[in-house]
Order: sequence, then C-alpha cells, then structure tokens
Amino acid sequence: MKQLLFLCLLLISLKGASQDKNDSTAIVQLLKGDYSTMGNWDIKTHLNNITKDYLLIENGEVWDAAKETEWYQSNAHKIISRQDYFNIRTVKIFNNVAYAVYELKSVIKENNISKTKVWNESVIFRKQGGKWKIALIHSTPINAANQNAPQDNSDKPAAYGDNPKAGHYAKVNGINMYYEIYGEGQPLLLIHGNGGSVNSSKEQIPFFSKHFKVIAVESRLDWV
Repeated sequence: MKQLLFLCLLLISLKGASQDKNDSTAIVQLLKGDYSTMGNWDIKTHLNNITKDYLLIENGEVWDAAKETEWYQSNAHKIISRQDYFNIRTVKIFNNVAYAVYELKSVIKENNISKTKVWNESVIFRKQGGKWKIALIHSTPINAANQNAPQDNSDKPAAYGDNPKAGHYAKVNGINMYYEIYGEGQPLLLIHGNGGSVNSSKEQIPFFSKHFKVIAVESRLDWV
C-alpha cells in the first residue's frame, strides 16, 4: 500500500520534474560558457557568471573575484587557442542550490606549442534572480602525462543513479526526490533496500525496461 501511494505521488509530481531537467541543462551551459571566457580573456562575462562571494580553490590557493580579475587582465595580451572537454559526472539540484562534479581536459595552444591540462573539479551554483551563477569552484590538477587526446564524453552512457539524461526530481512531502526513468509502457517502480542506491538495480533495470517504464527511485536515506 505504501509503495502504491508513493507511486501515485510520484506520478503526480512528474510534471514539475521538467524544471529540474531545464536547470541541469542551464547549469552545464553556464559552466562551459564560463570556461570559454579564458580563451579570449572576457573578464566582463566571467564576472557576470559568478556570485559576489565567489571563490576559486586550486593548488592550495584561494582566489576571489578580484584576484581572478587581476589574472585575466595580466594575461589579456596573450593570444591562445583553448578547447575544453567536459566529462560531467553528476549534477544535483536542491531548490536554489546545485553542485556539479566533472573532469575537465583543456588543450591550450600558444605560440604553436600545445599543452594538455587535466583537472577534477566540483562546482557549487546558486540561483539568484532566476539565473544560475557560480559560487565556488574546487579544482584539483591531475597528471596529464601519457593521456590520449581528450574526447568529449558527454554522450558516454552514465551509470545508473548518475545519469543526467534519465534523472529527474520530484517534490514529495516537501523534499526533492531523485529518480531515473528507463523504457516505455506501464510504470514499474523499483525501490532499493537500506544502504543501497539506484545503481543497486543495475541488473534489473536493463531487463525490465524492455517491457515497462521503469522508475528507479533514490531513497532519501542516501541524501543525508
């Protein structure tokens, strides 16, 4: 009975889930657009993309907007070619706050010399006046040696429980409940056990999604 009630609430909330999907798209576009400002040293656009209390944490240093402005201006004379490749691991949204985790590979060419740099990064976003802005970037450089030319992995299949293309949020009893949808047909609800996640159903989802519209729900316990 509880599962049936939950399914009814979830189906009613599906209509509002499209907003979370739109927000996820807007967040990724903001992220990619902001990094493009380092290709032409567009500090004006960068400052418009960040909050007033924005911080960058990298290499043991903490930079605010003023410090980054100095860096942009000191490099403005350089003519470079920059290509950024993002492998988005996850985007999670909680009302007007969100975070993203991803791997970034940048190919930077200057004076006919090309260098590849790689970072693991996490970003916190805040929605202000209906617009998402970057509040915090935590960047960890990783060794780019012996790596192949970077590829954009945006179309790479994501793991169950971490799939932006299938993921949605629904307002249920005052909380944002995350779930993923696979397949078409009659709805089939999958709820994992204690200590599990959507990925716990990785063996069941491919089978049942051939015959049903599988709704795999992330238990609230996993968000604590």
